[in-house]
Amino acid sequence: DLVEFNMRVNSISRGGIDSPTLYRTAEEGGVTKEEFDKEHAGKCIKRLGHPQEIANMMIFLVSDLCQFITGTNIVIDGGYTTV
Repeated sequence: DLVEFNMRVNSISRGGIDSPTLYRTAEEGGVTKEEFDKEHAGKCIKRLGHPQEIANMMIFLVSDLCQFITGTNIVIDGGYTTV
């Protein structure tokens, strides 16, 4: 519907992102950083993501490098949903 306005629509579904807020919330729930990492880290990459990794994909999606990508959801979760 938006192609006539030269607009593409994509989304990003992210996994756990390493951040102070994330660990503070886990701690308030009685979960240690190590327990949280073990449960929520990417199954393939075996770590949480970094904010810059999400930002990199956002920059790519709004750039002219991917003019033919539209109507898709990009999963950035370190392989968490693959296993």
